[in-house]
Amino acid sequence: QQISLNIFFALSFSVFLLGPCLYLYLQSLTNRDFSISKKHAFHLLPAIICIVLLYFVYFGLDDQGKIVALTKFSYLFYHPLFHTLIWADKISLIIYAYLCIKHFIQYKAYLHNNFSNIDSVDHSWIMLLIGCFTALWTWHFFTMVAGTTVLDLGLGHELGLARDYFHFICIQILVFYSLSQSNIFNSFKQDNNTNSPNAISVAEENIEKLNQYHDPG
Repeated sequence: QQISLNIFFALSFSVFLLGPCLYLYLQSLTNRDFSISKKHAFHLLPAIICIVLLYFVYFGLDDQGKIVALTKFSYLFYHPLFHTLIWADKISLIIYAYLCIKHFIQYKAYLHNNFSNIDSVDHSWIMLLIGCFTALWTWHFFTMVAGTTVLDLGLGHELGLARDYFHFICIQILVFYSLSQSNIFNSFKQDNNTNSPNAISVAEENIEKLNQYHDPG
């Protein structure tokens, strides 16, 4: 059965959901009463526009045109609408990074003005989350500028490779930090404690008591 050629761009709109997802997640971390409502629907507008424009760029083509677009990426890359989508993606991420930083600064100012003791509040996860994604999205934007403008130094491959490594490092930092702050390692510690001398001696005492119970003579 032949795979539909539309599958290659079926989820392309999702790149415009990265910024809103981070921003709304940050809102949920800083506001215990936060919930998704209709007023947040405008965050979906860029993704909807992306779907509409992709129809004229790709989905509206016949099968032969789609094969040309997939095998010759320059056809898509230099298409005015597709090029606009790429730039809109990078710029929207920078905008949402700014909104996240601004919201976090306002949140800290709110805590400082309304609570006397905030030294015990740990913002490490929020700062790491915003920092990693801001750095990553800024690097994406820089590579886009360096590769498609007068700043093009012929280092597109190197910059793209460095971006992928940077992306990998940022994700690993977030994953390992989140795991270190969870209870997932506590079970490992408990399992290791069961092999300690104290645990073994307690187990032996319990076994001895059970034997005395079954064999009182």
